Amino acid sequence: MQPVSDQESVFAFRIWLRTRDSAEWEPGHDLLVQVDDGGIVVLEQLSWDTVDGALTTIGFAPDMASCRGHGRTGNGDVVQVRGELRGRTKAGGVRHYEFDAEPDDGPAGRLRVLIDDGAGAPLRSVTWRDRTGGSCSVALRSASPSGNADVSDLVSFVWVSAEHPAADEVAANLVDGTSSKWFAPHDRAVLEFEFPQPIAVDRYALTSANDADDRDPARWTLRGSADGLRWRTLDTRADQSFADRHQSRTYRIAEPGAYAHYRLDIDDTNGSPDVQLEAVRFLAESSGFTGYRQRAGQAPVAYRGVRVARESPSTPAEPLPDGSPGRRMRLLPEYDSLPAGTELVSPSGRYALRYDSGGVPVVADRTTHQIVWRAGDDEQHPAAGELRLSGSVQVELRNGEVWHSAVADVRAKSLVVTDEGELELLDDIGVGVYNSRHGFVGSQPVFRDSAPVADITLKRFLYGVNTKGAVARTVRREPDGSLWGSELTMSYSVASPPLARWLEQEGTVLTWRQVPTTQGTDLEPCLLDAAGNLLWRRGSARSSTTPPPAEPHDHGGPAMGPGSRLRRQSLTSPSGSHTLQHHDNGNLALYCNAVHSPVWTTGTDWAGDGWADLDRNGDLVLRTSCGAPVWRSGTADLGAVRLAVRDDGTVALLDAEGTAVWEAGEHGPCAATGHTPPRGAVLRRGQTLRTRSLTSDDGGTVLCHQPEQGVRLYGVDGIQLWYAEGADLALDPHGYLQVRGDGGSVLDQLAGPGDHLRVMSGGEIRLCAEDGTVVWREGRHVIDGTVTTASSHTVPPAALQALLNSSTTPIVRTDFSDHDAWETAWRDITALREYWDDEVVLDATLIAEPGFDGCTGENLAELLLPYADECDLVFVVDATTLASPEHPVLVLEIDPEHEPPRSFRATPNALLDVEIQLSLANMDWEDFSESADPDGILRESSAD
Repeated sequence: MQPVSDQESVFAFRIWLRTRDSAEWEPGHDLLVQVDDGGIVVLEQLSWDTVDGALTTIGFAPDMASCRGHGRTGNGDVVQVRGELRGRTKAGGVRHYEFDAEPDDGPAGRLRVLIDDGAGAPLRSVTWRDRTGGSCSVALRSASPSGNADVSDLVSFVWVSAEHPAADEVAANLVDGTSSKWFAPHDRAVLEFEFPQPIAVDRYALTSANDADDRDPARWTLRGSADGLRWRTLDTRADQSFADRHQSRTYRIAEPGAYAHYRLDIDDTNGSPDVQLEAVRFLAESSGFTGYRQRAGQAPVAYRGVRVARESPSTPAEPLPDGSPGRRMRLLPEYDSLPAGTELVSPSGRYALRYDSGGVPVVADRTTHQIVWRAGDDEQHPAAGELRLSGSVQVELRNGEVWHSAVADVRAKSLVVTDEGELELLDDIGVGVYNSRHGFVGSQPVFRDSAPVADITLKRFLYGVNTKGAVARTVRREPDGSLWGSELTMSYSVASPPLARWLEQEGTVLTWRQVPTTQGTDLEPCLLDAAGNLLWRRGSARSSTTPPPAEPHDHGGPAMGPGSRLRRQSLTSPSGSHTLQHHDNGNLALYCNAVHSPVWTTGTDWAGDGWADLDRNGDLVLRTSCGAPVWRSGTADLGAVRLAVRDDGTVALLDAEGTAVWEAGEHGPCAATGHTPPRGAVLRRGQTLRTRSLTSDDGGTVLCHQPEQGVRLYGVDGIQLWYAEGADLALDPHGYLQVRGDGGSVLDQLAGPGDHLRVMSGGEIRLCAEDGTVVWREGRHVIDGTVTTASSHTVPPAALQALLNSSTTPIVRTDFSDHDAWETAWRDITALREYWDDEVVLDATLIAEPGFDGCTGENLAELLLPYADECDLVFVVDATTLASPEHPVLVLEIDPEHEPPRSFRATPNALLDVEIQLSLANMDWEDFSESADPDGILRESSAD
């Protein structure tokens, strides 16, 4: 007999099968066999049966070189089996059974059984005899009390996102073992099953219901979870169907793991808007075995074992996607009730508010199951019923009375569970106001409207109120020192820790002010000095800031003089080897273009939007968007007259003789070679923009590339007009404008061929042919000449540009004859109004250009028809608007398909509704035009 290797201990046999009436042997699936009972067992005989009813018995040659036997398939067919040893191999990824075994006649050990005949059905029992005369027989058992593979009877709770209780087609029917069904009036649904302890389910079965095959699930995902919060995807199916009613289909899980929670997300049906199932069953591999073992010449002894836990699958467990329905929630809003079967869980998931078996709301430790809070007056008088939040945590008792807890505060808008197991009430901006253990908690609204930033602490915050006196906005200190703001349901970062420290300037206060934006103005946190001057304002993508005039300089050149400014712009050394760039995060950085990485910075990447200038005293200063200094070179009155970027890798302030009075030279001397960089307003063939900028001739429009920020186009007011994500913008030698990745790969070919890319005054970039023909353009519209309509109404290009470049619906003033009437009408049009449950103003951009004086609706429609794809709706304040006390604004549609153009008038209250609903596409043009009164004026709002 040949020795058996422990390293290659799995016997692999080539198998042939022959049916009873056939003379021919047909190839079968290879058979893999291994029995290890404290050592590799050299088999003489092996029998096994599987859960599908198949039974096989095989005898082996003394040297294991061949085998003979017989089998009965799950369908009852009898076959003869012949095998020849192909070789020995390692177990690899073949599924096996491994147990901690306990025989009555000796010490505990491990039993490992691997039998793979290609059928895939789990083993039910195994019997073998070895060459020493010993024998063993084991029957595998599952976690189910019956010992069967089906563990569905262990499910302790079923939760579904929807059901049909009126017809008794509810969640419980899925596991009750009857032909009753579950039904939901949706084509998507969630089913969640909970076991009292983790079970390694390796298969699951879905059973179709009694009727309507189009309601059968067609696409779903099965997930498993240890805690009900973080889930691992176990199986995904698509394009599934059931041939018959009451048909069960079984699905195998490729990587099983032990979970206490299983979740089936049904994403689609076979065509119906409803979904149904008769049953969901879970099947588990054996959790252990029982049997006997008999050594040669000895009496048999009892033998039993417990399955060794399998390792966790490699797929990570993750929280459910946002918006996914589930039985666990993080926050209970005011006036809502906690649904039966649902838990309100703490952030870590350790504690949960739920109903106990008696229907009493309790907070329990989900790990130890210890109750830390219970609704009721005491242990003997629990409050069983539906829990809700209405100023306090209440329970509507079954006798109709209401039990009120001590967890109460009039400011309460929501309820959460903390990671200490406490109930905590939050106010309308998410600040804790009452805690079940500590009573009144949280920071206090101490400073109304303004406060020194240093006085805003973890316990004392700044707040502002709305017109009704309710808290509408706050600024609070975070544990890391940053400032965080809140407004109604929105929260946002106000200042990072280093910026917050800069804001703590003596003699200053933080408050709110209306500041310019692309939509008009916004109320933003601002820092003011003692004289009320604005030092800093919170910036956003809508922030609009136009700095004071600066001295012109050679944009993109190697130097600039006193009074000159960099705002997202760059200076590049004569050879092109080094570039100094001002970033939109407030940092000033020197780049070595050989490696495209910064070699020096001011470290002010916390300052935000602003600019850098060389003041007339010779000091290089970085400023906020309001002009307040955040960093200085400290060279005032030292004679500096020029900021220069040099080929040796230094940036310096030079006096009139060219001597450096200040230098950032840690990188120099650098011998990196350069190449011809783009300068001024033009990018030419063969040039790239990487870490550099182009500036229009008037200095107002900037096209720049910043590492990690892509390529961006900015207007004179600092508003971003265009963006391309990539590591470079290049005009290749053939004239094609390309966005490129880090390695030079082309991510997007924007246009071409062209001769050069030019940055235009007014906010536009153009790829132009050699003769000036525009090949491609982006950014704000720049109109090159006066526009005249067919009715001979002439409009200056600046006026048309302003209209076309408005970021919201333009509202055009066409009557300039009566200033007082205009002021009265405009106050009415832009007044703060209640709209549903909010207070809002009209979101429109005023175009008050005298070039539109006298324009009629027809004139505007004719003028704008070529731009209908970009401007399809215009509001017009004309002579009729100003003359009427109702101030009816002309609402004008720009649509080539309607001639003459469609229009109606709307009072300011109705106009607000028109703008909101049309912008959201909640309502159509006809919904409003057909609701106008006989005089053509719309007076009613959908919110009235």
